[in-house]
Amino acid sequence: TLELLVAEQAHPVAENTSRILYEVADPVDEILNAATWLKEKFTHEDPRVSQRLGEILGRAREIRNSILQIGDEMQAAGAQGLGEKVSHAFLKGRRILIVDGDREIRRLGHELLGRYHANIETAHDGGEALMMARTHKYDVVISDIRLSDIKGDEIFRRLREFDPRQQLILMAGFGYDANHTIVKARQMGLQSVIYKPFRREQLLKALELAITTRDREDSGQHPGT
Repeated sequence: TLELLVAEQAHPVAENTSRILYEVADPVDEILNAATWLKEKFTHEDPRVSQRLGEILGRAREIRNSILQIGDEMQAAGAQGLGEKVSHAFLKGRRILIVDGDREIRRLGHELLGRYHANIETAHDGGEALMMARTHKYDVVISDIRLSDIKGDEIFRRLREFDPRQQLILMAGFGYDANHTIVKARQMGLQSVIYKPFRREQLLKALELAITTRDREDSGQHPGT
């Protein structure tokens, strides 16, 4: 009975914590984007400013992670009390960058993946995404196929200049791919394309493939081993 009471209390607290996280997610991402841009600009001009901006980036990520950790603890307590198991453990602690000009898509990414304890950050366009990837390592980048400043195959190529094992998932609307972006990206190693409006199961399946591939390549294994 006590465990059930704890679970009943934990679930609303976890839900409220998640709501707080989703509400602060976009402003925190804006801080990360702006601070990263300034840090790059002042790296050579004034190392002291660059260092302080690095501290701001670290503190912003700490704020988000602290809220997420509290939500995780509450959710775990509730799940344990009800005999439930937290699913999709492969996402826990993974760093995922979502790149899309649509604020709702970025917010949806936080809501869908934050519940599985993944660390989500977002960018508005290709320039921001490349800037973020230069200064922070991501397990997977999820990007719209047609950003305002760069196509999907080009962002894939440039991401892999920073990290040859960078995993990318492209998001596309239904329709003819006149620029053959998907074909070009697949030739460079792209594994997954998800179509908007995407289903949660479709996104999770693509992420599991990308993370499994990344882990295998990081450990030096070859496909099939």
